[in-house]
Amino acid sequence: MLKNKVNIVTILDICSTKVVCLIARLMHNKKYDVIGIGYTRAEGIKSGIISDITLAQNSIMSAVSAAEKMAGMKATRAYIAVSSNSLLSHQIVTQISVTGKDITNKDLNKLLLDAIQICKNQQLETIHTFACDYILDDNRGILNPIGMYGNKLACRFHILSAPSNNLLNLHNCIVKAGLEIENYVSAAYAAGLACLTKDETETGVTLIDFGAGVTSFAIFENDQMVYADAIAIGGNHITSDIAKMLCITINEAERIKNLYGGVISTELDLNEIIDINKKNDDDNHDINRAQFIEIIQARIEEIIQIIEEKLKNYSMSAHNKIVITGGVARTLRLKEFLSYRLKTKISIGYPKKISTMNNQNNSLELATSLGVLSHINDNIMTIVTNGFDQKNNNNLKNLISWFKKTFF
Repeated sequence: MLKNKVNIVTILDICSTKVVCLIARLMHNKKYDVIGIGYTRAEGIKSGIISDITLAQNSIMSAVSAAEKMAGMKATRAYIAVSSNSLLSHQIVTQISVTGKDITNKDLNKLLLDAIQICKNQQLETIHTFACDYILDDNRGILNPIGMYGNKLACRFHILSAPSNNLLNLHNCIVKAGLEIENYVSAAYAAGLACLTKDETETGVTLIDFGAGVTSFAIFENDQMVYADAIAIGGNHITSDIAKMLCITINEAERIKNLYGGVISTELDLNEIIDINKKNDDDNHDINRAQFIEIIQARIEEIIQIIEEKLKNYSMSAHNKIVITGGVARTLRLKEFLSYRLKTKISIGYPKKISTMNNQNNSLELATSLGVLSHINDNIMTIVTNGFDQKNNNNLKNLISWFKKTFF
């Protein structure tokens, strides 16, 4: 019989092509053990949005069941990674008067609540809030104004929110699959927690997560996420391009993409003919590897052009370092192509805390799930008390309660 233990957390990452369920045991020293992983093909989900509740529900149940079987215990509540394609990124500035008294946590919460109310008025549900910059009497760059004196206190917030109806559809789907929702976490934020170092998030870095159906990107500066966005183009579109250009099946296109794919060709590639399983003997679509790589490069170039356009108004300090992750990030010579194309340093971001997982290469697809786990483990004692991430976190109070009883 499956048992449910209090120091166990469940993470559900619902993507366009896969549903990942991860079950982990939390430790008192901020470590964890991954004890169950369920991984199944996603159906009823398109670009991170529920398109068929029944199909999506079945996919979720299949992933959860596999993770439960591996872990030997039942999952009842889960943290949900929300696709960046379904989130909206806002820069909101709020201001209050603080004349005649020292600034307290109550004042900071007032700034936050005012910002959240702006989103609620637009029928948006807040997922994350980040206090990017405090301004006291026009003096910027204040990290913590508590205890200070002034007349006007303002804060520039970065808020990630989701349309209420989209979140409701996701909620209903998960509940019908037999899980209660503990909390929502942005997939882009989670990927950043998993793959970026503290030095990178402080000095400025852009993270690009090349997924199958969605490519998300986010800017981190001063240890905060200051911008996030996504485009509904990813590895699946590369596969589709290959299938259409060569008149082959999607499965065959995926196979040869994994075997021969790359972004920069060499002279040797001109002489290498790709072995293609054609639809019938009459098909004549022999292609050398250099020509094949051109198909992939064209789609990658399109993705980068769109990202550049969306990021052109943001701080260049973040563009001095770019980290890529996601399944597409392992494409041969992608890192070198992007470095040449963007004229900056590129590195592949592998999850830093893999714990019991031994295959670093395979961990790229699990970066989001592991990032959510890090978010829980690193912030479980402060997430309610810090005053800046309290939205939709009422359930965390119960989690903190059992955490204290269990470990302290």
